Amino acid sequence: MGNSDRPAYERVDAGQMPNGRDAGSLNSSLNNYIPGYTNVPIQLPDQPTDPNNSTPIDSRHPLARAYVGLQDSVVRIESSHPSVINGRVEDQTIAGSGFFVESDGTIATDYHVIQGSTKFKIMTASGRQYSAHLDVVDPSHDLALLRIDNAQPNAYFPALQLGSSYDVSQGSSVLAAGFPRGWQTMFLSPGNFEGAKPLGAIVGDLKGGLLPGESAQRPLLSNRIHVDEGNSGGPLLNDRGQVVGVVDISNQKNDAQATPVEEITNLLAQSRQLRNRIYNSNAYAMDLGQNIPTANLAGSLQTITDLRQRFSQNLGFTAMDLAPQQNSRIWTTARQDSGMPSGMNQNIQSIDSMRERMLSHMLGR
Repeated sequence: MGNSDRPAYERVDAGQMPNGRDAGSLNSSLNNYIPGYTNVPIQLPDQPTDPNNSTPIDSRHPLARAYVGLQDSVVRIESSHPSVINGRVEDQTIAGSGFFVESDGTIATDYHVIQGSTKFKIMTASGRQYSAHLDVVDPSHDLALLRIDNAQPNAYFPALQLGSSYDVSQGSSVLAAGFPRGWQTMFLSPGNFEGAKPLGAIVGDLKGGLLPGESAQRPLLSNRIHVDEGNSGGPLLNDRGQVVGVVDISNQKNDAQATPVEEITNLLAQSRQLRNRIYNSNAYAMDLGQNIPTANLAGSLQTITDLRQRFSQNLGFTAMDLAPQQNSRIWTTARQDSGMPSGMNQNIQSIDSMRERMLSHMLGR
C-alpha cells in the first residue's frame, strides 16, 4: 500500500491539453476502410494506447455494433479553470468523458472531471457539439450531472440504458467507452469484471488521495480493462449494452475502477427533486424577480433557470445582488420551500451557494 515511488492508481481525466496536431482526430477511424468492416479504435490491457489505432472488425460483431451505437451517446467534456502553472495563474484546459443518461440532455460524468468549472464544451463521437452547465454534484461518490444549455422541450438526446451493477458477475464481459488523453476519437476498452471493493482498499496507492468530501467506504467495481487519462466519466457497459458503472480510477494499464451505476440513479433522483422544489416553483421565481435590484431585467424572468442564465451572462448581476442576506424574502421563501430550518443562511453569497446548501440539506448532509 503506497510504497512505490509512483502511485498505482490515478483519476483518469486529461490535464493540460497537448499542443500541436490532434493525433486522435474524428477522421482517424475512417482510414483503411474495408467493406463489411467497421474501424474501431480499441484500448487493450497491457498494451500502450495508440492514437492512430483503427482496428477493422466485422460490422456484425458486438464491438462494431457497440461502437456505432455509442456515437451520439458518449461525449467528450472540455472545460477550463484557473491553475497555477510555473508560478503563474493560467487557464488550464481539462478534458474527460461522459454520457447522456436522460433524453432531455442530462450528462453523467465524474466530479473530478468538472471540479472548479461551471461551463463546458460537449462533443459526441459523431461530432455533434453543445455547451452545458453544471446541474448537481456528489463529491462523496465522485459523480456529477451536467445539462445541455437551452435544450428545446422537444429535443431528444440518445441516453444510454442504465442497468444494475449487481447483475455483473466475476469474469463477465464489460466494455468501457471514452476519449483517452483528450483526443477527439472515442475508444472502446473491452475486458472483464473482477469484483467489487471499497475505495479505501486502494486509496493508499491513489495519487492525490481522497477528494474533499469523498467517502473512503464508497464501493468500486474492479475491471481488467485498459483506460487512460481522459476516460474518466465514461460508461462501463455490460454485455447487453447497459450502463453498470462510471469509469473513475485506473493504473492506465490493465486495472480500472468504476463507480456503480446505482449512485447515478440516486443522483438523478436528487436532481429531479431539486428541480421540482426550486426550478419549477413559480412563486419562488416571482419573489426573486421582485427582489432583483436591476428592475428592467426582472420582468422577463419566469423561472429559476432564467435567473441563473441571466446571472451567468453577467447582465448586471453580482453575487451580492443575489445574496440572501441582502434579499431576505428570497431566502425565506427558498428555505420554506425546501423545508430547511432557520439559521442556515450563513456564508450564502449567491444563488449557486444557496442551491448547494438546499441540496445538502435535502440529502441529509
